[in-house]
This record gives sequence, structure tokens and C-alpha cells, in this order.
Amino acid sequence: MSESIAAQLCQGARSDSPARCFHRVQEAAFLEEPQALQLCQYALPSDDPASCFLKARTSSFLDESELVLLCRPPIAATLNLCPYGP
Repeated sequence: MSESIAAQLCQGARSDSPARCFHRVQEAAFLEEPQALQLCQYALPSDDPASCFLKARTSSFLDESELVLLCRPPIAATLNLCPYGP
């Protein structure tokens, strides 16, 4: 993992959930770093974007980029709309 990806992954993290998610999808799904980052950034212990992605990948016809958008933590979409806070 590059230093830039690691910094982005850990930015604002409240637990090790983003790192665990990132490692899991890279190992099990062979996602490229940018996609794994998009999926796992901002993950909380109550989220499980890696499981969502892995399950959806085996049972849907969506491509990887659509699955990433479907399974990423809900806060990620909100932060994309308001990147500097509410």
C-alpha cells in the first residue's frame, strides 16, 4: 500500500475498520488500491463494506465500480457532497 493511500484511508478513521476492510478486499477480491480505498474509507465497526462487496460480487451482474458505490459506507456519499463539513 502506498503512503498516499494509507494516509487517505486513515484520515478521520475512528477505528481500524477501514484498514481491515481494505486489506480484506485487496486479498479476497483483488481490487486495485483506488477502488479499495473508495470502498473502505470511512468504514465504521458497524459497517461491513467488504462483506457487502464480496457477497454482491458473486450474486449480481454489476461491475466492480458499481458494487463499490453500492457497498461503501453511507457517510462516504455525504462527505463527497460536503467535503469540508456541514
